[in-house]
Amino acid sequence: IDRRMLEMLPGNREDGLFDRYVAVVETDTPIMFEHRYAHDGIDSWLRIQAVPNGDGFVVTFSDISDAKMRELMLRESEAHLQAIVNTIGVGVIVVDEAGHIVVANPVAATLLGWPGDEMIGMNVRRFLSGAGAGEDKPLATYLPAGDGVSTSTIRAVRRDGADFPAELTIGEFNVRHGRMFVVALADLTERDQALTDLRYVNEQLGTQAEDLVRLAEELEVAKTAAEGANRAKSDFLAN
Repeated sequence: IDRRMLEMLPGNREDGLFDRYVAVVETDTPIMFEHRYAHDGIDSWLRIQAVPNGDGFVVTFSDISDAKMRELMLRESEAHLQAIVNTIGVGVIVVDEAGHIVVANPVAATLLGWPGDEMIGMNVRRFLSGAGAGEDKPLATYLPAGDGVSTSTIRAVRRDGADFPAELTIGEFNVRHGRMFVVALADLTERDQALTDLRYVNEQLGTQAEDLVRLAEELEVAKTAAEGANRAKSDFLAN
């Protein structure tokens, strides 16, 4: 039987598959594995199962090429998404329905002062003081009814306990085992500082404007007084 098999499918020996079948007989232990078979006019991903059968073995082959192609496409999509998430200019955190972090991009890790791998498994609410930190609530609580996206301004909390103003955007998407959420976090410190500086400048301009008005009024009074004095002097000299 083994000779006929190798005559029909010699690639089994070239890939070392036949040796694995022999080991099944020698150890009396069945095996199942996946293998890309590219011989004998075949180029397919196969799920191969070999079981001992007396002094020989029985091998079954299942073509799983379509499933492997879908798996490859999924991995490529995940890699593409990961590349986007890692290079986007805001903090991005993906969490499950309970709020546990499953993905955190480098910007989020930097903003919050945690190594990205240590954030995995943490509850995102510990970082969101303005969104109910420490409260045992589903993240969906913070989504507006009838809308899958919510944006708000909060105080985000860093690892050292310091907080900073941040814009929080939460969106949801469905997966087979439930809902997931994408949390985007943008640091508003510079914006808030710019607003503070602008308010200060406006206040200073307002103060200066008041001073200018007051000075103009004083100058007008002085001018009126001077004109009156000049008239009085003229009248005196005329008399």
